Amino acid sequence: MPINPNPDGIGSIFRNLILAELASRDLSRSWLADRVSEQPDGCSRANTMHYLRGDQDMAGAYLSVVFRILNLHVTRW
Repeated sequence: MPINPNPDGIGSIFRNLILAELASRDLSRSWLADRVSEQPDGCSRANTMHYLRGDQDMAGAYLSVVFRILNLHVTRW
């Protein structure tokens, strides 16, 4: 049985940032999941959708693919 990530955890900060970016560009979660799955270093569409829904966390390697697709850069934490 999968354990849902803590909605107040550090991973949710990135999830919320990604969701806000998608909304600001009028892009869907499905659009992003499709782009991630098309990348040679990406993960499956289903895994991205699970992450965006908050059902599971995403490994840093795949999160970097999402950031690359959206042209997001972390400059300071």
